[in-house]
Amino acid sequence: MTSDDASSRYGDDTVRTTPVRNPINIESLSSWIVNHSSPVLQSLIFGVEGRSTQDEHWLQERMHVKQFGFGQSNPTYLLIITNLPHGNDALKVVLRRKPNKI
Repeated sequence: MTSDDASSRYGDDTVRTTPVRNPINIESLSSWIVNHSSPVLQSLIFGVEGRSTQDEHWLQERMHVKQFGFGQSNPTYLLIITNLPHGNDALKVVLRRKPNKI
């Protein structure tokens, strides 16, 4: 599923979001979420059973990224994580990051 497909299926965010202009490394982001994010976010994504060794790959397959049209000095993204294991259809998370070094 493309990010555009995810946005149309899980809520129309096209007014506020655009295709990604400042690329983000999905593999690194998935690894960070699995290994360093808060227990609350992890339980929302992975359920109460917790994480396993396969979670980074599982998360990469389900994460769709759009970028908000504002926040140029600190790029702001909408992450849509689909097909969650505990019955929720999708989880939307806003991520802000430092700008790229020039």
